[in-house]
Amino acid sequence: MWIAAEAEGKPIEDEKGERHPIRDPENKEDVPIYVLFDASPDDFELSNENTQLQVITLPPAGKGDSTKACLKLRPKRVSSSERDLATVAVHFFYNFSAVESVEIKAEVLEEGDDLPLSHFYLSMPIKATYRKLGDWVQLEDVDRREMTIFVNSSGNDRYQLTFAYGGLEYKGALRLTKQELEDIILEIREKLEYLAVDQNSPIKHRKRYAFKTHVHELAELGGILWVKLFESEENKSLWQTSQFLKQFPVETGGTIQVIIKPDAAGFMFPWNLLYDGEFPLDSKAVPEDILEGFWGMRYCIEQAPLDRMERKWRCKPVQLGEHLMLSFMLKKDLPNADAQKRLMADLAQRSQHKIAVNEPIINADACFNLLRDNDSDILYFYSRGYTRRRRADIAFKPDTTREKSHIELSEGKLYLRQLELSKRQIALRKEPVVILNMCESAQITPSLSEGFIPFFLEQGAVAVVGTECAMTTDFAHPFAEAFFESFLRGNPLGRALLTARRKFLQPDEFMAPLGLAYALYGLATLRYKPSPL
Repeated sequence: MWIAAEAEGKPIEDEKGERHPIRDPENKEDVPIYVLFDASPDDFELSNENTQLQVITLPPAGKGDSTKACLKLRPKRVSSSERDLATVAVHFFYNFSAVESVEIKAEVLEEGDDLPLSHFYLSMPIKATYRKLGDWVQLEDVDRREMTIFVNSSGNDRYQLTFAYGGLEYKGALRLTKQELEDIILEIREKLEYLAVDQNSPIKHRKRYAFKTHVHELAELGGILWVKLFESEENKSLWQTSQFLKQFPVETGGTIQVIIKPDAAGFMFPWNLLYDGEFPLDSKAVPEDILEGFWGMRYCIEQAPLDRMERKWRCKPVQLGEHLMLSFMLKKDLPNADAQKRLMADLAQRSQHKIAVNEPIINADACFNLLRDNDSDILYFYSRGYTRRRRADIAFKPDTTREKSHIELSEGKLYLRQLELSKRQIALRKEPVVILNMCESAQITPSLSEGFIPFFLEQGAVAVVGTECAMTTDFAHPFAEAFFESFLRGNPLGRALLTARRKFLQPDEFMAPLGLAYALYGLATLRYKPSPL
């Protein structure tokens, strides 16, 4: 199998019979494009002669064909039905960012068949699905990512991960079952939740020795997560990946892109909480040094389904009109609610009203009506919230309430079921950023198949920020201050989130670990131009 961009080439037709020539990226010089062949290990045996990550050189338009990338593979089995097709995906990268993708499915015949005709009378025994990832026109529009991680399902509740980093490709099957993975994730969340809201938390009482102990324990859990992910089988491919990443880590402040393939839509992983630092043998090690070992304290991490990237990925800055519309939803009896109102008023004033903030919406029906006809750039919730635990969560920690998933405002609750039943009526026309700063009883489950996060993504939000666990208002308010200050000054969304986390990495700052609870789903490079502040 080979891939190239040819001036006179004829691409494979898709299922609709349409051909998709590549879009002219308008490059004026030769451009290196990384090509990642993503062949299903269940379908193909790969040759050792060539790597699955290769480079082609794309010349300017009218200057001839590109160089070729080639992969030798042999099918492992013959197709047993019209739906049993072998699959190869090919992903194209510029600046280590995925820009285009094509998935090819083909019927496999017996070796030596005299006539290469479909045994199942398929009119198209070879099918192609094309995806253009983002709204880029010129390659210069594409923001740089330092590493891309593809997540595929490998069947039987297991996943396959592919890391494209530094011009190299690492691929391996995650040996954990979904249940095993969730057990350690839930244990980490419990530790974060204890630090955030428990009355005996050392954060509340500012007991430094106890706080240091809990930070050590959190790092140990993040380290176990690392071992479970990478190092369960020595000398296997994911173990080799871990050694390479420790020797050549992604530069601090770099962006890591996690692309979730459609067959792995339910995959969840708290990348922020992954810990690759050294474990200090000296108990005197300070918490801020330990916290540097978490990915969420060093990197901008974006994760989204592949089909989401095709439809909503923005490469260029969002051009603001007269002002940026920020819709503010509030539960006004929360601690720091008045401080939040002052923050919103201050942002509007300092921007010389380039930021337009509504009077806080405190009524659930009014919030629902807002979502039905919405022109906001940012939807911001400072409220209580609750997401029903999934079965796996219940097995780990009993859920005694029969409450339904909801966002609680001062006057009423906005139920997730109500939103899902009415989703055809909801119009988020500007594809906003949604920030769920839901305090105290918030329980956001970062699964891309259920909950408020996937709901808002499916309805058109370009990104959603939510919490991994319950959160105290003592941190939710200052974190919001730091986040908005950075984001509204024109910094990319992921960088603003990272900046807000790192602001609390200071000696005697007891709140620092709580920044790891804020997770981003969607586009990390989204930014506004001109900057509102």
